[in-house]
Amino acid sequence: MDSQPPLAGSGLISSGASQSCLLIVLRPQLTLSRSSFRPCGQFLLDDKLFRDAGEGDWTGFYDWLRDENANLLGVRHWPFENTEFLITLVEKLSYARVQPKHSFEVFFSQQRKVCDSLSCDQDFLYNPVFKADDGDCAVAYGIEDLTQANIEQLEKVEAHWLKLRNV
Repeated sequence: MDSQPPLAGSGLISSGASQSCLLIVLRPQLTLSRSSFRPCGQFLLDDKLFRDAGEGDWTGFYDWLRDENANLLGVRHWPFENTEFLITLVEKLSYARVQPKHSFEVFFSQQRKVCDSLSCDQDFLYNPVFKADDGDCAVAYGIEDLTQANIEQLEKVEAHWLKLRNV
């Protein structure tokens, strides 16, 4: 696993940073990318081209999952009907779980004890879906409302980190 998450764009991600996002590539191994800008249209993750799947910039509500100490654990996505296909992609991933009522959760570690009262953001900032020609699928999430502590925790996630570049 890559030890340092690459940051696309200039400057550092920080709490309240405009247009920051996290991309989760739905692969067997937890695969992430982070950016100080919101990708649109098409972009490269490492050397693979991803294109907007045409589902819009808002594909459902999402909650940042936290434990009782407000540590960031992952994200819960409540997809709209047109992006419920994501549930099928997620249900076979070891770092994720599908919940009743059409939602799924992606975890950044083995810790899965979610504190519901600290995990009810109902964000809808930005969460488009992107696809590659080989079938890889990525979902982006706006992270500008995460706390600085949550951003620092995100930076320490053990995952395969990809570099995002505009094309």
